[in-house]
Amino acid sequence: MMLEPRLIEILESFFEIEDVHIPANLIRVRKKLLEFLRIEENILAPVTDENLLTAKDLVRLIDAYNIYTTTSDRMASSDCLGPLFDRLLTYDDWGYYDLLLLSDALMFAPTAEFAIELGAKSIMPLVNVRLAASSDIIQAKIASSICSRLLYAKYFDETVTVDLEEKFMTWFKKLERLTENNQVLARSYLHNQVRHALFYQNQEEIFRLCDAVKADTREQNANSVISTVSFYTSSPKYNAMLHRGVSE
Repeated sequence: MMLEPRLIEILESFFEIEDVHIPANLIRVRKKLLEFLRIEENILAPVTDENLLTAKDLVRLIDAYNIYTTTSDRMASSDCLGPLFDRLLTYDDWGYYDLLLLSDALMFAPTAEFAIELGAKSIMPLVNVRLAASSDIIQAKIASSICSRLLYAKYFDETVTVDLEEKFMTWFKKLERLTENNQVLARSYLHNQVRHALFYQNQEEIFRLCDAVKADTREQNANSVISTVSFYTSSPKYNAMLHRGVSE
């Protein structure tokens, strides 16, 4: 089933937003989605209608971003996205916009293991859209989001059953390879280098990369990256591991 043109227009307007961490940028899109869902033909449509599922999933993604921006609570954002994750996990015929939604939502995956599972499941659907100009961008966003989730797992998840370092480097290298062939991804890779430095607690590299982000990125985006760095470097587990490493 093809998505309706008016829904595609709303989806495109969302994925064009760079500053998703600013709630005001998302209000207009969320309002349009709710208006779309209230159209009589959609109210009467089956609950399994692809347009309804996609529109509701984007509302959930917007709400997840707003929760995270205001509270830094990834688990609350993850709870908000439960229906989206459940649908993608049990449904195999992913479309282009399913992949885009996933690429943003993966950073809020409930566990590191779940993020890796969905990342692996995205490989075949990505092959189907490989000819699209945005295929590299989607792959890069998926890799970046998984690295973000694995970084969080290292310092905040209580129980992890996968080799975080191995999986982190797998997805980090994937984004690195994509960037070699597509310089449009350079900024995404720079931000992922910050995650890499945080993962390995390379303090000098963190400072250097933060300066690079400030020079390369608009102020609001740069502030978001700097805030993320502070979030990790001030965490108890980060500091405990850092001091243990220094003493050793």
